Amino acid sequence: MKQDNHAPSARNRIKRTFGMLAALCAAAMVAAPATAQEVTAPQERAKAQSWIQALSPVEYRGVQLCRTPIIAELGSIDYPQAESVGSATYPKLCVFHDPQQAIDALREKIPEAMKRIESQERVEPLSTANWVEYREAFNAYDNTHDAGSAGALDPHTEALFLTFFDIFENSSENTVITQAAQVLDGKRAKLQLDTISEVETELSPSQGDAVSDSVQGDYLQQQASPLRQLNRQNEYQYAFRYAVQPNSSYRYYKDNDCTNFASQIRRAGGEPFHLPTWGYASGGGTTAWVNANAFSKFFGWKSWTSDHRKFSTWLAPGDFIGLDHGIDGSCDHIGFVVATGSDRGNYRDYQVAQHSKNYVDWVSSNQNTWEWQPGSLYIRINS
Repeated sequence: MKQDNHAPSARNRIKRTFGMLAALCAAAMVAAPATAQEVTAPQERAKAQSWIQALSPVEYRGVQLCRTPIIAELGSIDYPQAESVGSATYPKLCVFHDPQQAIDALREKIPEAMKRIESQERVEPLSTANWVEYREAFNAYDNTHDAGSAGALDPHTEALFLTFFDIFENSSENTVITQAAQVLDGKRAKLQLDTISEVETELSPSQGDAVSDSVQGDYLQQQASPLRQLNRQNEYQYAFRYAVQPNSSYRYYKDNDCTNFASQIRRAGGEPFHLPTWGYASGGGTTAWVNANAFSKFFGWKSWTSDHRKFSTWLAPGDFIGLDHGIDGSCDHIGFVVATGSDRGNYRDYQVAQHSKNYVDWVSSNQNTWEWQPGSLYIRINS
């Protein structure tokens, strides 16, 4: 079946999601804290500030986090204690109370779908040790099976997978939040994430951030405001031109490019760089340039709902839109609305340009899956 793949990570929200091995993260947790002689470099503090702001969940007014029926099918949820640094508080993401139980529940509910993925993508059965690899296999499988094709996943099965990975990754992301808080509080010299490659891919700012390493602050304080009047025609032209074949002038984040593409569209419309938070240089984007949650936090939200019908009536060409699969307070995926259409009964049709999966197509098509997101929160981002 078709999928607006994230990523998450993602992340592609990705997040899309971030791929981090839980065992490696646990090992990173016990790394020795900074001694009195160690000095935290400004660039490490800037990185920690960037990561903690990108990963910390947000509270959607009127919405209970991690309380969806899809999550309930997979297991009970814990809410870890927030991190405090001075007067600032950084909440952590919800996690499965028993990760192995969640894996067992997933296999019990969709055994045939998992067998097909394992056979076609040649991946071992899902476990706490290989969930990152398995998520990549799921993404690859789903990207090659549009709705109506043989072997396509039904919406509920896809929602179970997306929600499972959205919540399962949170333990690893909470480790990053803890380490970043320790850096900001002077208890750790640097983040110990050398072995967690996908965290680096997802969150590491490009070398372009070096010009502003000494600048630190809060995402919400650095939010782009007031919003500028962007050139919508330039945005539409860019979106149509590069939706399927990426612009080679920019780095391409395979299977996790949704936010990178959205940032390019915004830049094509005339949005100036907002360093150190949002920008692109030296072959890579800053955190908010490539990460769905950081992007949505930086530009801010107009509105959100779990009702797709209502969401579709809000939209206008030029809107940036997001998805939070597990409703865990972290946006996983970003798209761009290039046109709106007629009423289809259950929703008003709209055309989305996005990456991961790469397309520009109407919701009423087989390729576009924005209407098939049970258990997700739809977000309208400031445009």
